[in-house]
Amino acid sequence: PGCGNPGENVENVFWPSGGAPSGSYEVFVDNYSDCDGAATDVTVQVRVQGDLVVDEVVSIAPSAESERFTVEVE
Repeated sequence: PGCGNPGENVENVFWPSGGAPSGSYEVFVDNYSDCDGAATDVTVQVRVQGDLVVDEVVSIAPSAESERFTVEVE
């Protein structure tokens, strides 16, 4: 998240319906910013074929990565 715009930073990665290559995907968030030295809460959502398969709020320390979520796409 950016320092000046809390709550406004969204990143989306998607393929058209049926367009994602089959396989195992690892999803995580990397907190590049260290504005105030505090952890940042982010929401991680992953949909596979329209179904919400990950919906988690995670807290990430500055300059750290969130936990990783593995998602299978057939």
